[in-house]
Amino acid sequence: MKYLLLSCSFFLLISCQSTKGTEKSTKDIFSADYYQDLEKNISRLHQLSLGTFVAHEDALNTSQEVWNVSGGKDSVILYSIPLGDINKNGHWILNYEFMTSLPNTPIYTSIKQIKQIDRDSFAVWYYDCPNDLTLKKLLDADYIAETLNLDKLTAQNKKVTFVRQDAAHFIGKSVVYEDKEAGCLRQNQYTLSPKSYDVSVLFFDKTTKEPLKDKESRPNLMIRRKISTKTLSKIANQNAN
Repeated sequence: MKYLLLSCSFFLLISCQSTKGTEKSTKDIFSADYYQDLEKNISRLHQLSLGTFVAHEDALNTSQEVWNVSGGKDSVILYSIPLGDINKNGHWILNYEFMTSLPNTPIYTSIKQIKQIDRDSFAVWYYDCPNDLTLKKLLDADYIAETLNLDKLTAQNKKVTFVRQDAAHFIGKSVVYEDKEAGCLRQNQYTLSPKSYDVSVLFFDKTTKEPLKDKESRPNLMIRRKISTKTLSKIANQNAN
């Protein structure tokens, strides 16, 4: 009942957001032209990775540019922000994924650095996030500046290689590795475009290395939505313990 009341309050909060001023030009974050206007491919990949994304079961529901949620269900949001000064530190991203009923208990967090390999391909390296990271802390600029020293982060043994398909479309693939729980090999695939961030999994036989077509994967389609920092702050605070 507690979560139901919290969710209902949250949905009212979202639905009451004014849509005034949201009529976009032909070159906003949902338009390929927006990314084509950026001079460098690494800047395009970086910008495509940033923003707020909402998990959707309906893969065709990509036309709504402002998030309007109904039905009383809890939602999953991916909030991605840039870190550091691009001119000094390069291209960094912090990912924070959470449920709207438990915004300060993340489902997943990561810090990533994008490095250029050649004109059209890029390596994304992963680093550990602070264990005590919450949405409230993430929205505090002082916390980010004082806590996250990019020179002192602990690197993970994880890398994804992204290849440019066009100016506003990149596909990334992890290395093929053993998934002990699934009993086979797996490879994660990431598709970035102006309207969505799509994560899927490919499975392979450990001996033959052939794809396992009968193995279930769990695609995770995240649709880009406009959720203001003010709204995120209200979510973090209204659901705080």
